[in-house]
Amino acid sequence: MITLLLALAPAHAQNLVGHWVFDGATPTVDQAGNFDDLVVTGGTLTSEGLDLNEGDFARADGYTGPTLTSKTLVSTVRINDLVVRSGSVLTIVNSAETVFDAIVWAERQPFRWMAGSDFFRRTIDLANQADHTDTASFHTMAIVYDVSGASQTITVCRDGVAVGDAYTTTNIASFGTTSQALFGLRHGDRGVLDATIREARIYDGALTCATVPSATPPADCDPGQDTEVCEGAQTAFDAVEALAPGAIDEGGPVRLRPTTIRAKLQAMKDEAESEGCGADLVVQSVGATYGSNSITGEGDVGGGFAGSYGGGDLTGLFDDGTSVGEVFGSYRRGRWLADTDGAGDRALVGLFIRTSGPNGVAVGFELTCAVDPSQGLGPWYGAEVPPFN
Repeated sequence: MITLLLALAPAHAQNLVGHWVFDGATPTVDQAGNFDDLVVTGGTLTSEGLDLNEGDFARADGYTGPTLTSKTLVSTVRINDLVVRSGSVLTIVNSAETVFDAIVWAERQPFRWMAGSDFFRRTIDLANQADHTDTASFHTMAIVYDVSGASQTITVCRDGVAVGDAYTTTNIASFGTTSQALFGLRHGDRGVLDATIREARIYDGALTCATVPSATPPADCDPGQDTEVCEGAQTAFDAVEALAPGAIDEGGPVRLRPTTIRAKLQAMKDEAESEGCGADLVVQSVGATYGSNSITGEGDVGGGFAGSYGGGDLTGLFDDGTSVGEVFGSYRRGRWLADTDGAGDRALVGLFIRTSGPNGVAVGFELTCAVDPSQGLGPWYGAEVPPFN
């Protein structure tokens, strides 16, 4: 898979006519060089990207690239509030603001994406689309406008897979010089959104869902690694740093290097997915220290965590009241696994990593699982795990 992505990259780069990396060093600059610098109105550029609340927007004018007919719009985004709807995570609009295409959030149907357009000329409510209810993770959304001879097709993609059914149209629009890119608003002053956009791209030409590139990994991601894993791991590392400064460091022992820990967490998540847990698993990240049969740490959702371990058993409690290990809580060979709140679809899972003597750090995630976690995570844990429900 990594080889395939690398092989496709040069072709994509040749067709890339708009590219904004909002969590990068020059977030207002179009890396493709075809748009004026971005002007942000009301929104905020943060380490996560372009943060837009209801009423905020950003615009880049003055497009100078080739005319876009067959095209692909791509935006890597996290929806922060599901009920703030009708805005766009990327719009291409003509200079007169009379014709536009956009990746629109939930304008006509709650929790669902659509290909927005002027007067809905190229818009339908997609058949067989599942609701989008995730507010924790970034997802790469794309809309592909494909003109192949007499055939005109529109496909909406999410993380490399078609969202609902592709459909045909007869009026795919073209966008020439002086067109604009818009974020937050659909067009003009219409549409609202509460979201964080990490990266956006516009391609001259129709990609497929499978060949739409994911966002450029953050600097602390390793090649082939999910951003969900590397970002979640960094949150856990930050929690550990507050408790044990310098414990996790790239210059330290191999077992305590971030690259080593991230690789192990990625392998854990990959195996959980292969055993039926599904995708977009991470609920929260947890970083802690352990020693003398006690665990102290922090979860980025549950708050402070205090627990105990001994004899192979593990239990604990987050500040928000979430319990750990009501049904099952155990550790072995540097790995730990426990239920959270006695739920049948959630588990706290991760690594114990020794620092010195009997002391160490704990890094992991709370995951959701489409199957019983004993089935989805038991093979990774490496021991028989009783059903969680």
